[in-house]
Amino acid sequence: MILNKWSYSWGFLLISVLSFFSSCNTNTHTTNYAHLYSGTSSILQPDYIIYHHREDSSNVYFNINSSELLYVRKDKSEPYHATVLVHYRLYSEIDSKVILDSASRKIEDITEEKLTKSILGDFSIPVPMGNKYFLKILTTDLNRGSVDEAHLLVDKRKASGSQFFLLKKFPEEIPLFTNYIVDDNELIVESQMNKNSDFQGRFYNRNFPLAAPPFSVTVSKPFKYAPDSIVTYTLDVDGKMNFTVQDSGFVQFQMDTSSRNGYTLFRQQVDFPLIKTTEGMVYPLRYICTKNEYNSFLSSKDLKKSVDKFWINKTGSKERGRELIKKYYNRVQTANEYFTSYIEGWKTDRGMISLIFGPPKVVNKSNDSETWIYGEETNTLSLRFTFNKVNNPFTNNDYKLNRGPGYRTHWYRAVDAWRSGRVYWIN
Repeated sequence: MILNKWSYSWGFLLISVLSFFSSCNTNTHTTNYAHLYSGTSSILQPDYIIYHHREDSSNVYFNINSSELLYVRKDKSEPYHATVLVHYRLYSEIDSKVILDSASRKIEDITEEKLTKSILGDFSIPVPMGNKYFLKILTTDLNRGSVDEAHLLVDKRKASGSQFFLLKKFPEEIPLFTNYIVDDNELIVESQMNKNSDFQGRFYNRNFPLAAPPFSVTVSKPFKYAPDSIVTYTLDVDGKMNFTVQDSGFVQFQMDTSSRNGYTLFRQQVDFPLIKTTEGMVYPLRYICTKNEYNSFLSSKDLKKSVDKFWINKTGSKERGRELIKKYYNRVQTANEYFTSYIEGWKTDRGMISLIFGPPKVVNKSNDSETWIYGEETNTLSLRFTFNKVNNPFTNNDYKLNRGPGYRTHWYRAVDAWRSGRVYWIN
């Protein structure tokens, strides 16, 4: 049983306001996120949505996976309980030290048996129209002591921005916490600040290449922003409308067609971020197979047999082949979970590095970049990758790797390990 004083159709959470945190840090510092991208289910990593629904305030929706929490009980006669503390600080801008608002809330989930579920809720922040803000959220599992620190940009300058849209699953009206959809055909599009307004759905079907090796110097082709098709939609008096999701590609909802800003929704294959089809297993092999090997996959009459043969030849046995397959595609799944943007996560620069080299030991994040460190952070010989955030109108999760010839030896050493039937990992 989940108890909460917030009343939601999907359950209740017990909320009690606690004293404010007294410490305050600047927001321009780099934060160390050790093992952030390890794919370990016990690491606390909530999802958040910022939705501007009023002139003077906005909602922050959160989604906590119960599998990431520690559930305890006093004895076998008592139910299990997990306790989470959510604390936020609101700043006027990214580099400001002045806190505009701050509050803490305790969430308690009480259950007779431990089941994987979503713990959903929301809270309001006082942000007037016309400005950008910076929101820091600290979420603590009080039973385990683990802490997640999220940095969110709050952009409330124009009602045409992506944060003025909220997509919900139909008919439950549960917020959609991903920028993609896999098996639902109908959603509810909500924008209370744009009631009775028309907006465009701009549809794209594009094929994007996967990331080039880290030592390659590549020149990106400019994206053609002209959509493949356009549909005009109208919000009702409540600022809502039902939307049938496209079969493939992505759509951007735009209130103001003079800009490139809007809300973008992507259609992914069923089972995403998992890899459950033979076809899905082939494409990520491009990083570790030769051009001839890859072309032979694409022309194969028995694709499954060809993929199995590839792995068995690298390992020498079916048993070792199955183990290597599991490790490799677990990394593909993890990349999809963390790095999916306008393309699947494994195709991105960060996805490529995490797939071939494994999760970094240290992740240093700032407002506009990430640095991954393989080895000791204080060792100048440790392998480092720096990714800079890209200003992309379709996604906030697009990062580009600073490439260089110095990565060539590291890359081929890692690829050779995979081709020799060994999982590559840097301690």
